Amino acid sequence: MARSSIHDLGRRLLLMLAVLLAGIALAGGRPSDLQVEALAPVWGDPPLHRLPHFPQAWRSQPAHLRWDTGSHWWRLRLTDPRAAGDPDPWILRLREPYDNVVTVYLPPADTARVLSLYDPALRQPGSRLGLAVPLQPAQRTGWIYLHIDWKRYQPIALQAMPQAAYLAADLDHIRLLYSLLSGMLALAALTALFAFAMQRQILVLFSLWVLCSAVYHLGMSGEIASLLPGLSRWLTPLMLATAAAHIGLLAAYLFVYRFLALPRHFPRAARIYRGLLRCGVLLIVPSMASHLAPAFAATLNVLLLALSLMVLALSAWRARQGDPQGWFFLIGWGAVTLVQVLRAVFFLLHAGTPSWLALLHPAADATGALVLAVAVARAARYAEREMRHTRAHARTDPLTGLANRAELDAALPACLASATREHQPISVLFLDLDHFKSINDRHGHAVGDLCLIETARILRQHVRAHDLLARYGGEEFVLILTGADAGTAFAVGEALRTAVQRHGHTIQGHTLKLTVSVGIATHVAGESADALLQRADMALYQAKAEGRNRCVIAPLSS
Repeated sequence: MARSSIHDLGRRLLLMLAVLLAGIALAGGRPSDLQVEALAPVWGDPPLHRLPHFPQAWRSQPAHLRWDTGSHWWRLRLTDPRAAGDPDPWILRLREPYDNVVTVYLPPADTARVLSLYDPALRQPGSRLGLAVPLQPAQRTGWIYLHIDWKRYQPIALQAMPQAAYLAADLDHIRLLYSLLSGMLALAALTALFAFAMQRQILVLFSLWVLCSAVYHLGMSGEIASLLPGLSRWLTPLMLATAAAHIGLLAAYLFVYRFLALPRHFPRAARIYRGLLRCGVLLIVPSMASHLAPAFAATLNVLLLALSLMVLALSAWRARQGDPQGWFFLIGWGAVTLVQVLRAVFFLLHAGTPSWLALLHPAADATGALVLAVAVARAARYAEREMRHTRAHARTDPLTGLANRAELDAALPACLASATREHQPISVLFLDLDHFKSINDRHGHAVGDLCLIETARILRQHVRAHDLLARYGGEEFVLILTGADAGTAFAVGEALRTAVQRHGHTIQGHTLKLTVSVGIATHVAGESADALLQRADMALYQAKAEGRNRCVIAPLSS
């Protein structure tokens, strides 16, 4: 692919991502204003009825519930003037609660609702992309109390909006998510089929990465709890998503290692890469056991960020050298890396994931997977073409372009077996260029090579496309004629002899008058390929002994 075409592809993908990002930013309506306060940690974790109601016990907070405040109790109320006068229901949305258990106390009776995103019995408006608490008009004027049993160290974002606007935005979000995940699953399945058919390990790694990415996004969204309610008997959706993320990352970075051929192009960087990858594996195991404790999570994010930036720098270097694979990788992996960097930054700042980034993450993974799938397919196509070229070169005479001795030795037994099964005759013609030694002695080997090239060209023009014409060695050629008895083979031999005599007059200004002698043998039942060639060779020697430039048919042998 030309560099300009790759540049055009990159610009189009960037434009698509920009349009998607703009659409995500505009989707979902305007969230209402919320007054959020956290109970001071010095008060501990008292029951609801003992909560103090004097102002100094509460601290004003942004619309995020953060574990690092040390608080388990929060209260909030809607300050948007639309909320009090709207007779229709509103929705209090808690985004990214994951496996944290949230107890909500709604006024005026402070009725408790215990909510968990991964509870199969959860019933709420819309999807499971977050917790959705319906608010009636009487519940939007007083304080709403929240108790958080922290299990995951991730801020929980709060929003309140009319139920109609929430459902519309949620439907758009879930449609986009399912479309992206369906595409990723289809791509993973298709790549797995190709991996099985082509026996390519790099395709296995790629397919595993795409599959794990789709499972990760589905698990983190909470939708898998409703799609597979029996899953919680063995593991929680978060455990499944975490395991999928770790396996997928390992497969992804092994895929990168092979895709960019790091040991061949960057041997020193490859050693560093392997070291960082081993450190990542060592961090993955304890982080899974400790539910991604902050220290493990931060270290792992920094390490993955370093790996991503490293491979981007290496692929940029390859792209500058004119390697199309480098450009493909920059476009495909660049989108994935950009989102990883943004997520790592928000995680390290304890700011939670913005809604636009939550949608951009699967979109970037799907886009990157598609681009890299095209790159892998392109690389596989070129590898297959190179393999075919290598195989053809191994079975082709480099001087004349005809089949070589190895190809002849492999093809003749197969042709004999096929002719025997179909009860068809088959003949072999042994052709030898007359007086070739004297041509080399008088005019040099360069002219001799030209004579062989010209003879091969003349012979090729006068044989059928499916007949095998091979250079046997030196100035000798062999032609396999399927479906030809002795009479037909003799007629073909005479035609070839006459054609060489007629067209082989001069070579680069040298008058040479090329001629060939032909020995012909027709296969008899039970005869081996070597025996058939030997009879044709004996007939050729007879033609030479009788004065050259003639055809001789070998007698049949039992």
